[in-house]
Amino acid sequence: MNFLLPLLEFSNFSNRTWLQSSRNKEGSFANHVIVSGRYSNHPRLNKRLYSTAYNSSNNKVKLDPWFLTGFIDAEGTFIVPLRPKNDFKCGWEVQSEFKLGLHLRDLPLLEAIKAYLGDIGTISVNKAKDVAVFRIASLKDLAVIIDHLTRYPLITQKRADFELFKSVVDIKLSGRHTTLDGLQEIVNIRASLNRGLTERLLLAFPQTIPVIRPIVVEADQKTLHPSWVAGFVSGEGNFLIGISKSPASKSGYHCYLRFKVSQDCRDEFLLRSFIAFFGCGSCARFDNIIEFICVNTKDINNIILPFFIKYPILGVKALDFNSWCQGAEILQNKAHLTPEGLARLKALKSGMNKNRVV
Repeated sequence: MNFLLPLLEFSNFSNRTWLQSSRNKEGSFANHVIVSGRYSNHPRLNKRLYSTAYNSSNNKVKLDPWFLTGFIDAEGTFIVPLRPKNDFKCGWEVQSEFKLGLHLRDLPLLEAIKAYLGDIGTISVNKAKDVAVFRIASLKDLAVIIDHLTRYPLITQKRADFELFKSVVDIKLSGRHTTLDGLQEIVNIRASLNRGLTERLLLAFPQTIPVIRPIVVEADQKTLHPSWVAGFVSGEGNFLIGISKSPASKSGYHCYLRFKVSQDCRDEFLLRSFIAFFGCGSCARFDNIIEFICVNTKDINNIILPFFIKYPILGVKALDFNSWCQGAEILQNKAHLTPEGLARLKALKSGMNKNRVV
Protein backbone atom coordinates (compact mmCIF):
# COMPACT_ATOMS: atom_id res chain seq x y z
CA MET A 1 0.00 0.00 0.00
CA ASN A 2 1.22 3.46 -0.83
CA PHE A 3 0.63 6.53 1.30
CA LEU A 4 2.37 9.17 -0.77
CA LEU A 5 -0.51 10.86 -2.54
CA PRO A 6 -3.27 11.73 -0.09
CA LEU A 7 -5.91 13.57 -2.11
CA LEU A 8 -7.96 15.31 0.55
CA GLU A 9 -10.74 17.68 -0.36
CA PHE A 10 -12.46 20.45 1.53
CA SER A 11 -16.03 19.83 2.54
CA ASN A 12 -18.75 22.04 3.97
CA PHE A 13 -17.74 23.76 7.17
CA SER A 14 -21.39 24.90 7.65
CA ASN A 15 -21.29 28.50 8.86
CA ARG A 16 -17.65 28.14 9.84
CA THR A 17 -14.58 29.54 8.08
CA TRP A 18 -11.86 27.87 6.07
CA LEU A 19 -8.41 28.75 5.04
CA GLN A 20 -7.67 30.81 1.94
CA SER A 21 -5.02 29.34 -0.33
CA SER A 22 -2.87 32.47 -0.43
CA ARG A 23 -0.35 33.55 2.20
CA ASN A 24 -0.18 37.01 3.68
CA LYS A 25 2.91 39.19 3.44
CA GLU A 26 4.22 38.01 6.80
CA GLY A 27 4.14 34.37 5.68
CA SER A 28 1.33 33.52 8.10
CA PHE A 29 -1.81 31.60 7.22
CA ALA A 30 -3.83 33.15 10.02
CA ASN A 31 -6.50 35.77 9.31
CA HIS A 32 -6.82 34.66 5.67
CA VAL A 33 -10.31 33.25 5.92
CA ILE A 34 -13.37 33.10 3.75
CA VAL A 35 -16.86 32.60 5.16
CA SER A 36 -17.82 29.17 3.87
CA GLY A 37 -21.46 30.14 3.66
CA ARG A 38 -20.59 32.05 0.51
CA TYR A 39 -19.57 28.76 -1.08
CA SER A 40 -22.36 26.55 0.23
CA ASN A 41 -23.41 25.56 -3.30
CA HIS A 42 -19.89 24.72 -4.47
CA PRO A 43 -19.95 21.31 -6.25
CA ARG A 44 -16.94 20.03 -4.24
CA LEU A 45 -18.72 20.48 -0.93
CA ASN A 46 -20.80 17.71 0.58
CA LYS A 47 -22.13 16.50 3.91
CA ARG A 48 -18.87 14.85 4.90
CA LEU A 49 -16.20 17.08 6.38
CA TYR A 50 -13.36 15.36 4.50
CA SER A 51 -12.88 12.52 2.08
CA THR A 52 -9.61 10.76 1.41
CA ALA A 53 -8.19 8.61 -1.36
CA TYR A 54 -4.72 7.13 -1.84
CA ASN A 55 -2.97 6.51 -5.12
CA SER A 56 -1.58 2.99 -5.29
CA SER A 57 1.34 4.02 -7.51
CA ASN A 58 4.48 5.45 -5.92
CA ASN A 59 6.29 6.13 -9.16
CA LYS A 60 4.77 9.49 -10.03
CA VAL A 61 4.71 11.29 -6.67
CA LYS A 62 5.94 14.84 -7.14
CA LEU A 63 7.94 16.07 -4.19
CA ASP A 64 8.27 19.77 -3.55
CA PRO A 65 11.95 20.67 -2.94
CA TRP A 66 11.04 22.54 0.25
CA PHE A 67 9.10 19.50 1.47
CA LEU A 68 12.25 17.43 1.09
CA THR A 69 14.31 19.99 3.02
CA GLY A 70 11.73 20.08 5.80
CA PHE A 71 11.71 16.30 5.98
CA ILE A 72 15.51 16.22 6.14
CA ASP A 73 15.40 18.83 8.92
CA ALA A 74 13.18 16.36 10.78
CA GLU A 75 14.71 12.98 9.92
CA GLY A 76 18.02 13.41 8.10
CA THR A 77 21.49 12.72 9.50
CA PHE A 78 24.98 13.71 8.33
CA ILE A 79 27.69 11.41 9.64
CA VAL A 80 31.47 11.11 9.25
CA PRO A 81 32.57 7.61 10.33
CA LEU A 82 36.31 7.19 10.96
CA ARG A 83 37.63 3.63 10.95
CA PRO A 84 41.20 2.41 11.52
CA LYS A 85 42.57 0.72 8.40
CA ASN A 86 46.18 -0.45 8.27
CA ASP A 87 46.24 -0.48 4.49
CA PHE A 88 45.30 3.23 4.28
CA LYS A 89 48.04 5.83 3.97
CA CYS A 90 47.25 7.54 7.32
CA GLY A 91 45.89 4.42 8.96
CA TRP A 92 42.29 5.66 8.92
CA GLU A 93 39.42 5.45 6.47
CA VAL A 94 37.31 8.62 6.32
CA GLN A 95 33.72 8.09 5.25
CA SER A 96 30.99 10.68 4.72
CA GLU A 97 27.37 9.72 4.58
CA PHE A 98 23.92 11.26 4.48
CA LYS A 99 21.07 9.03 5.59
CA LEU A 100 17.35 8.92 6.26
CA GLY A 101 16.22 6.07 8.47
CA LEU A 102 12.48 5.38 8.79
CA HIS A 103 10.09 2.64 9.78
CA LEU A 104 9.76 0.01 7.08
CA ARG A 105 6.19 1.19 6.45
CA ASP A 106 7.66 4.39 4.98
CA LEU A 107 9.75 2.57 2.39
CA PRO A 108 7.62 4.09 -0.45
CA LEU A 109 8.48 7.58 0.77
CA LEU A 110 12.20 6.77 0.78
CA GLU A 111 11.86 5.38 -2.74
CA ALA A 112 10.15 8.60 -3.84
CA ILE A 113 12.94 10.70 -2.32
CA LYS A 114 15.57 8.54 -3.99
CA ALA A 115 13.82 8.95 -7.34
CA TYR A 116 13.45 12.71 -6.86
CA LEU A 117 17.20 13.07 -6.33
CA GLY A 118 17.95 11.26 -9.58
CA ASP A 119 17.92 7.68 -8.31
CA ILE A 120 21.18 8.16 -6.42
CA GLY A 121 22.19 6.39 -3.25
CA THR A 122 20.95 3.07 -1.90
CA ILE A 123 18.07 1.84 0.25
CA SER A 124 18.63 -1.00 2.69
CA VAL A 125 15.88 -2.86 4.50
CA ASN A 126 16.06 -4.63 7.86
CA LYS A 127 12.82 -6.56 8.18
CA ALA A 128 13.79 -7.91 11.59
CA LYS A 129 13.90 -4.35 12.97
CA ASP A 130 11.22 -2.94 10.63
CA VAL A 131 13.67 -0.28 9.43
CA ALA A 132 14.45 1.11 5.98
CA VAL A 133 17.45 3.40 5.44
CA PHE A 134 18.26 5.60 2.46
CA ARG A 135 22.00 6.31 2.22
CA ILE A 136 24.14 8.56 0.04
CA ALA A 137 27.86 7.95 0.43
CA SER A 138 29.77 8.48 -2.82
CA LEU A 139 31.25 11.94 -3.35
CA LYS A 140 29.52 12.15 -6.73
CA ASP A 141 26.11 11.46 -5.23
CA LEU A 142 26.72 13.63 -2.17
CA ALA A 143 27.19 16.56 -4.55
CA VAL A 144 23.50 16.19 -5.46
CA ILE A 145 22.15 16.43 -1.92
CA ILE A 146 24.61 19.21 -1.08
CA ASP A 147 23.42 21.16 -4.11
CA HIS A 148 19.80 20.67 -3.08
CA LEU A 149 20.40 21.85 0.50
CA THR A 150 22.40 24.82 -0.77
CA ARG A 151 19.48 25.97 -2.90
CA TYR A 152 16.82 25.01 -0.32
CA PRO A 153 18.61 25.46 3.01
CA LEU A 154 17.92 23.65 6.25
CA ILE A 155 16.69 25.94 9.04
CA THR A 156 16.94 23.81 12.20
CA GLN A 157 20.18 23.38 14.13
CA LYS A 158 20.83 20.51 11.73
CA ARG A 159 22.01 23.15 9.29
CA ALA A 160 25.18 23.53 11.38
CA ASP A 161 25.81 19.80 11.03
CA PHE A 162 25.29 20.09 7.28
CA GLU A 163 27.83 22.94 6.99
CA LEU A 164 30.39 20.92 8.96
CA PHE A 165 29.65 17.83 6.89
CA LYS A 166 30.09 19.83 3.69
CA SER A 167 33.52 20.96 4.93
CA VAL A 168 34.55 17.32 5.34
CA VAL A 169 33.35 16.52 1.82
CA ASP A 170 35.39 19.47 0.49
CA ILE A 171 38.51 18.13 2.22
CA LYS A 172 37.94 14.70 0.71
CA LEU A 173 37.41 16.19 -2.74
CA SER A 174 40.76 17.99 -2.41
CA GLY A 175 42.47 14.77 -1.35
CA ARG A 176 43.76 16.27 1.89
CA HIS A 177 42.11 13.52 3.93
CA THR A 178 44.98 11.25 2.90
CA THR A 179 47.46 13.45 4.80
CA LEU A 180 47.95 13.59 8.57
CA ASP A 181 47.13 17.29 8.66
CA GLY A 182 44.00 16.79 6.60
CA LEU A 183 42.94 13.85 8.74
CA GLN A 184 43.32 15.91 11.91
CA GLU A 185 41.36 18.72 10.29
CA ILE A 186 38.51 16.28 9.68
CA VAL A 187 38.69 15.02 13.27
CA ASN A 188 38.51 18.63 14.51
CA ILE A 189 35.33 19.06 12.44
CA ARG A 190 33.93 15.71 13.54
CA ALA A 191 34.39 16.83 17.17
CA SER A 192 31.71 19.50 16.61
CA LEU A 193 29.43 17.35 14.47
CA ASN A 194 26.36 15.73 16.02
CA ARG A 195 27.41 14.18 19.35
CA GLY A 196 31.11 14.76 18.86
CA LEU A 197 33.93 12.23 19.11
CA THR A 198 33.68 8.76 20.50
CA GLU A 199 35.97 7.80 23.37
CA ARG A 200 38.06 5.76 20.95
CA LEU A 201 38.62 8.77 18.67
CA LEU A 202 39.43 11.02 21.62
CA LEU A 203 42.19 8.61 22.62
CA ALA A 204 43.43 8.22 19.05
CA PHE A 205 43.57 11.97 18.37
CA PRO A 206 44.62 13.69 21.60
CA GLN A 207 45.60 16.91 19.77
CA THR A 208 42.04 17.54 18.62
CA ILE A 209 40.72 21.11 18.84
CA PRO A 210 37.00 21.18 17.95
CA VAL A 211 36.12 23.75 15.31
CA ILE A 212 33.58 26.42 16.19
CA ARG A 213 30.12 25.15 15.39
CA PRO A 214 28.33 27.33 12.80
CA ILE A 215 25.53 29.52 14.14
CA VAL A 216 22.05 29.01 12.74
CA VAL A 217 20.62 32.50 12.32
CA GLU A 218 17.20 32.97 13.91
CA ALA A 219 16.22 35.35 11.11
CA ASP A 220 16.19 32.36 8.75
CA GLN A 221 13.58 30.70 10.97
CA LYS A 222 11.07 33.55 10.93
CA THR A 223 9.69 32.96 7.44
CA LEU A 224 8.65 29.35 6.97
CA HIS A 225 7.84 27.95 3.56
CA PRO A 226 4.53 26.02 3.76
CA SER A 227 5.97 22.98 1.96
CA TRP A 228 8.89 22.97 4.43
CA VAL A 229 6.34 22.89 7.23
CA ALA A 230 4.55 19.94 5.59
CA GLY A 231 7.83 18.06 5.25
CA PHE A 232 8.95 18.83 8.78
CA VAL A 233 5.60 17.83 10.28
CA SER A 234 5.64 14.62 8.20
CA GLY A 235 8.68 13.74 10.30
CA GLU A 236 8.19 15.43 13.67
CA GLY A 237 4.44 16.09 13.88
CA ASN A 238 1.80 14.23 15.85
CA PHE A 239 -1.95 14.12 15.28
CA LEU A 240 -3.83 12.88 18.32
CA ILE A 241 -7.43 12.13 19.25
CA GLY A 242 -7.85 12.58 22.99
CA ILE A 243 -10.54 10.77 24.98
CA SER A 244 -10.71 11.06 28.77
CA LYS A 245 -13.44 10.35 31.30
CA SER A 246 -15.52 13.37 32.27
CA PRO A 247 -18.59 13.05 34.52
CA ALA A 248 -19.67 16.53 33.41
CA SER A 249 -20.00 15.43 29.76
CA LYS A 250 -23.22 13.99 28.36
CA SER A 251 -21.34 10.96 27.04
CA GLY A 252 -19.19 10.64 30.15
CA TYR A 253 -16.07 11.46 28.12
CA HIS A 254 -14.18 14.59 27.11
CA CYS A 255 -13.11 14.25 23.47
CA TYR A 256 -10.71 16.57 21.68
CA LEU A 257 -8.08 16.85 18.96
CA ARG A 258 -4.45 17.83 19.44
CA PHE A 259 -1.75 18.76 16.95
CA LYS A 260 1.81 18.72 18.23
CA VAL A 261 5.32 19.23 16.87
CA SER A 262 8.30 18.39 19.10
CA GLN A 263 11.94 19.36 18.78
CA ASP A 264 15.12 19.64 20.81
CA CYS A 265 15.13 22.84 22.88
CA ARG A 266 18.04 24.12 20.77
CA ASP A 267 15.37 24.92 18.18
CA GLU A 268 13.03 26.70 20.59
CA PHE A 269 12.97 29.86 18.47
CA LEU A 270 11.97 27.84 15.41
CA LEU A 271 9.13 26.07 17.21
CA ARG A 272 7.87 29.37 18.59
CA SER A 273 7.80 30.73 15.04
CA PHE A 274 5.05 28.19 14.35
CA ILE A 275 2.75 30.34 16.50
CA ALA A 276 3.21 33.31 14.17
CA PHE A 277 3.09 31.11 11.07
CA PHE A 278 -0.24 29.48 11.88
CA GLY A 279 -1.59 32.32 13.99
CA CYS A 280 -2.61 29.90 16.72
CA GLY A 281 -1.26 27.41 19.24
CA SER A 282 1.30 27.77 22.00
CA CYS A 283 4.68 26.36 23.01
CA ALA A 284 5.64 24.46 26.13
CA ARG A 285 9.04 23.23 27.28
CA PHE A 286 9.60 19.90 28.98
CA ASP A 287 13.19 19.29 30.09
CA ASN A 288 15.19 19.47 26.84
CA ILE A 289 12.17 19.29 24.53
CA ILE A 290 10.16 22.19 23.13
CA GLU A 291 6.67 21.51 21.77
CA PHE A 292 4.29 23.50 19.60
CA ILE A 293 0.75 22.48 20.55
CA CYS A 294 -2.69 23.35 19.21
CA VAL A 295 -5.80 21.99 20.94
CA ASN A 296 -8.29 24.76 20.24
CA THR A 297 -11.13 23.23 18.22
CA LYS A 298 -11.79 26.35 16.17
CA ASP A 299 -8.12 26.77 15.27
CA ILE A 300 -7.79 23.12 14.34
CA ASN A 301 -10.86 23.20 12.08
CA ASN A 302 -10.20 26.59 10.51
CA ILE A 303 -6.40 26.64 10.24
CA ILE A 304 -4.52 23.39 10.93
CA LEU A 305 -6.73 20.95 9.02
CA PRO A 306 -7.11 23.12 5.90
CA PHE A 307 -3.38 23.86 5.83
CA PHE A 308 -2.38 20.19 5.69
CA ILE A 309 -5.02 19.52 3.08
CA LYS A 310 -3.42 22.14 0.84
CA TYR A 311 0.13 21.06 1.77
CA PRO A 312 -0.24 17.30 2.39
CA ILE A 313 1.52 15.11 4.90
CA LEU A 314 3.35 12.29 3.13
CA GLY A 315 4.22 8.82 4.35
CA VAL A 316 2.33 6.63 6.80
CA LYS A 317 1.60 9.71 8.92
CA ALA A 318 -0.84 10.73 6.17
CA LEU A 319 -3.05 7.89 7.42
CA ASP A 320 -2.94 9.32 10.93
CA PHE A 321 -3.91 12.69 9.53
CA ASN A 322 -6.80 11.08 7.66
CA SER A 323 -8.03 9.44 10.87
CA TRP A 324 -7.66 12.81 12.59
CA CYS A 325 -9.85 14.40 9.90
CA GLN A 326 -12.49 11.75 10.46
CA GLY A 327 -12.29 12.45 14.18
CA ALA A 328 -12.80 16.14 13.47
CA GLU A 329 -15.95 15.30 11.51
CA ILE A 330 -17.33 13.22 14.38
CA LEU A 331 -16.66 15.99 16.89
CA GLN A 332 -18.06 18.75 14.70
CA ASN A 333 -21.27 16.80 14.10
CA LYS A 334 -21.40 16.01 17.85
CA ALA A 335 -21.70 12.35 16.94
CA HIS A 336 -19.29 11.55 19.80
CA LEU A 337 -22.20 12.23 22.17
CA THR A 338 -23.85 9.04 20.90
CA PRO A 339 -22.64 5.53 21.79
CA GLU A 340 -22.03 4.73 18.13
CA GLY A 341 -20.08 7.92 17.46
CA LEU A 342 -17.99 7.53 20.61
CA ALA A 343 -17.17 3.94 19.65
CA ARG A 344 -16.11 5.11 16.19
CA LEU A 345 -13.89 7.81 17.71
CA LYS A 346 -12.29 5.28 20.06
CA ALA A 347 -11.67 2.95 17.12
CA LEU A 348 -9.96 5.73 15.18
CA LYS A 349 -7.79 6.62 18.18
CA SER A 350 -6.80 2.99 18.81
CA GLY A 351 -5.50 2.63 15.25
CA MET A 352 -3.41 5.78 15.08
CA ASN A 353 0.29 6.57 15.53
CA LYS A 354 2.21 3.75 17.27
CA ASN A 355 -0.88 1.54 17.33
CA ARG A 356 -1.36 1.69 13.57
CA VAL A 357 -1.04 -1.62 11.75
CA VAL A 358 -0.58 -1.11 8.00
